[in-house]
Amino acid sequence: MTPRQIRGLLVTEGITLVSIAKDLHVSAAAISQAISHKTVSKRIREEIARRLNKKASDLWKKAA
Repeated sequence: MTPRQIRGLLVTEGITLVSIAKDLHVSAAAISQAISHKTVSKRIREEIARRLNKKASDLWKKAA
């Protein structure tokens, strides 16, 4: 999926980047960068996928 599609799913589900960031003790920018493929964080990607009830590999085809 593209970063825009992932963000769209989050918005649809009422999930904010800030809420994910607070739970993971990282910045909202770190969440944004993981969504945008600028950084790779398995922990962040897995949390986003969990909140969307999806597999990380479905959201990011190269995710481990």
